[in-house]
Amino acid sequence: MFRNYVKTAWRNLRKNKFYTGINIFGLAIGLAVGIMILLWVQDEFSYDSFHRNADSIYKINSHIGSGTSAQVWQTSPSPLAVFSKQSIPEVAEAVRMKEREPQLLSNGKTKIPETNCSYVDPSFFKVFSFEMLKGDIAKPFKDDNSIVVTTSTAIKYFGTEDVLGKTLSNDKERYVITGVVKDFPQNSTIKYAMLFPMSLYAKNFGGNFNWKTIDEDLGNYNFLVYLQLQPNASPGVVAQKLTKIFTDKKNEDPKNNFFTLQSLRSLHLVGADGNTAALQMTRIFLTIAIIETDSPRSSGKISMARVAHVATIKGIATLLRQNTARMT
Repeated sequence: MFRNYVKTAWRNLRKNKFYTGINIFGLAIGLAVGIMILLWVQDEFSYDSFHRNADSIYKINSHIGSGTSAQVWQTSPSPLAVFSKQSIPEVAEAVRMKEREPQLLSNGKTKIPETNCSYVDPSFFKVFSFEMLKGDIAKPFKDDNSIVVTTSTAIKYFGTEDVLGKTLSNDKERYVITGVVKDFPQNSTIKYAMLFPMSLYAKNFGGNFNWKTIDEDLGNYNFLVYLQLQPNASPGVVAQKLTKIFTDKKNEDPKNNFFTLQSLRSLHLVGADGNTAALQMTRIFLTIAIIETDSPRSSGKISMARVAHVATIKGIATLLRQNTARMT
């Protein structure tokens, strides 16, 4: 049967060389465009999927005010991480991140400006699956003045990845490198060049009105707080519990100040306020890919081209089924 298809295709090719050539060229262009779009769409949908616990990790978003003054922030107060671990059994782990201000760091010879740094809790490497190449992943920071750097950062300062024990300093403090992490993947929404312990930020915290520590400061919404939930835990229920704990402690109306959980895998394409413009645009391109590969540029007698066409369509359909549910 297959041999007959090949013979028929060959006869048509020789009989109508010009029109068959146009059809083959058009089909090839359509397939090429469709496949390129498919690869881009696949990359967009793959963000943060490399984490082992990607489907159980959520970021806390803050909803402030009501009516026309309502705002949604992707950051939240630091104590939410503490409350969730202490009082909500559905939470397995919590981690806080806070970007550090730009600084000028020296390796003893050269001063280099650093702008992509963050304070993180030690649980950072428990919640996320970033690869620690050197150092102790269970205890990434030995003390308040320890730092973890990426391989690119290590090479930038010292020309090698073997930098454990080496020091970097600014005008005020000296830091010892206690870990080297593999460069953050391209398809990660979290990307830093250097990590500092949250305990260092806590030590230098000067207080905020009556709140003396970062674990009790309910007025500072500048932290990214991620939660890893227990299996089968409901994000909505966890968010309601967090809101109640917070508003009870701060004596506020939960209608004007509440929290929601957003899945890690949706962060790249869905805004904290639920805006799905980027997701819809990606789906539009996915539709274009389907149209491009499904256009009848061939009579169907060129069997190998049709096989490629069917395989591409099946790939696109599978990708759409696998990712649509996770992105909503």
